[in-house]
Amino acid sequence: MPEYRSAIGAMVCAVGLVCFAQTVRAQSRPGKITGVVTDPAGAVVPNARVTISGPDGFSEEAPSDAQGRFAAAGLVPGEYRLQAAADGFVSYQSAGLRIRAGDTLSHNVRLQIASVRQEVTVDDTRTQLNVDPSSNIGAVVMSGSDLDALSDDPDDLAVDLQALAGPGVGPNGGDIFIDGFSNGRLPPKSSIREVRINQNPFSAEYDRLGFGRIEIFTKPGTDRFRGEASFNFGDSIFNSRNPFALDKPHSQRRMIEGNFAGPLSRRASFMIEAERRDMQETTIINALTVDPAFQFTPFRQAVVSPTANTEFNARLDYQLSANHTLVGRLHLTRAASLSCHSKRRGTRYLGRRT
Repeated sequence: MPEYRSAIGAMVCAVGLVCFAQTVRAQSRPGKITGVVTDPAGAVVPNARVTISGPDGFSEEAPSDAQGRFAAAGLVPGEYRLQAAADGFVSYQSAGLRIRAGDTLSHNVRLQIASVRQEVTVDDTRTQLNVDPSSNIGAVVMSGSDLDALSDDPDDLAVDLQALAGPGVGPNGGDIFIDGFSNGRLPPKSSIREVRINQNPFSAEYDRLGFGRIEIFTKPGTDRFRGEASFNFGDSIFNSRNPFALDKPHSQRRMIEGNFAGPLSRRASFMIEAERRDMQETTIINALTVDPAFQFTPFRQAVVSPTANTEFNARLDYQLSANHTLVGRLHLTRAASLSCHSKRRGTRYLGRRT
């Protein structure tokens, strides 16, 4: 009889151990939360930021995929909180999600569209119309470092300014005014203080209305002595042959300029400048020659046409009052051009015009 009791007790202990092991195993199995993120119309929301937090500081990111689905696995039993957010939507939050051992909880998220708020501040300050010529929105004012983008050659500089001014009145394009005077020759770029283009196209000060007006203001003397000099050199060896010419004669471009300015007294200042340009431009001859038998032969050749320009400018400024300044200017110009005839072994100059 005692043996039967021992056997029954052993069987009861074994069954209890098996039940306890199954209970522990069931409680240790992890849970899972899955779901789909959609908008109010039922369309899926991809790349939504889903965060699941639980007991003992647990937190896991589970962003939604291209189909709006998200999943978080390996969750121990307990209560969890789910948060979801996406651009353009109101943040979503749900707490009290209880996970049991081995359970899979399905929880879908529907995000609401966030309202857009805009604020417009209207100032009741009234701005009056400004008729100042400097307020013309179509004007172009160049000074300082802006002038560095223009050409150093006065002839090329005039072409650049005409292009900026646009089409002007008359066959010769826009008008160029040097310190308020028309029909003047462009000064060296180093002596230019400011260039104004189309600043006041309807002023009664000028004889013609409309755009295409270029105003150039030169530098006056200052309260201290200053000066500068420059030399530009170009050789045809660095240029390509003209496609309309069969040959490329040798030519050069040399330009030297300098200026010097300073004070004469508390109210007077001066500035002097000089410039020398030696340009050898290429001219293309395209003609027909006739022999005694009246046979025509095409003749095409490139020849050099040298020009030389020398300029001297002097300026004197005297301040009469705070708003009036007396300006005296002296301008001397000497220009020479040479016509030439090119032979096979050299160049012979036929004339000189000064």
